[in-house]
Amino acid sequence: MHNSKAVSTPMSVSSKISAFDGSSFEDPHLYRSVVGSLQYLSFTRPDISFAVNKVCQYMHNPKIPHWQAVKRILRYLKLTSNFGLYFSKSSPLTLSAFSDADWAGCPDDRKSIGGFCIFFGNNLVSWGSKKQPTIARSSTEAEYKAVANTTCELADILTKPLSTARFNLFRSNITISLVSLELRGAVKKIEASKESAAPQENGDSTTSHSRTTTISEKSRRLQQSKKAYLEYTENRLEGQMAEDPRAIE
Repeated sequence: MHNSKAVSTPMSVSSKISAFDGSSFEDPHLYRSVVGSLQYLSFTRPDISFAVNKVCQYMHNPKIPHWQAVKRILRYLKLTSNFGLYFSKSSPLTLSAFSDADWAGCPDDRKSIGGFCIFFGNNLVSWGSKKQPTIARSSTEAEYKAVANTTCELADILTKPLSTARFNLFRSNITISLVSLELRGAVKKIEASKESAAPQENGDSTTSHSRTTTISEKSRRLQQSKKAYLEYTENRLEGQMAEDPRAIE
């Protein structure tokens, strides 16, 4: 491929590849290996997402036209080896999405191909190209399915774990940020009110302790009174017995 002629697009528009055209490719392992590498490259090159998605559909039984389509992607990458995603620092904090569908774009099963792009400001943060699982009976239905898939991708942003960079990016978009210096005075006032309430809580605990002490003192005095009454009764009976032993009978 070093001496091959570069091309300006990753896929030809003049012909559509099919699962039944051409003879089988002699080295399926090579086909799967190259296409697998292109899948990793499409994580940072959305311009080849559709072409890579197309050749991935024939990995189970690759044919010569499929291998020619893979080589065209490589020829395109040779021309655009210095291309990549650009993220600008100054960008509006808005989330926008675009979707499209090619009605009955697959000649084998007549299913539509849907794609979407999601921008955060001017920066592309998510994209995808995928064959729709069911056959659309009209172009309008295919477009609605593409919009539904795009909506699901937007929901994934809020329902799955994100890396630190993306999490901070979307967190700032929903206006969660550090408290400014002007607002920290209110925090200090709240902390001061909590500190002033602390002595009152201590006073309540002291009062509760004094109440417990008072109840214990009353119980001790009651025991002493019972003991003194019993001693008084015993002494009185002893005195009566000494005066007249028949008084007890």
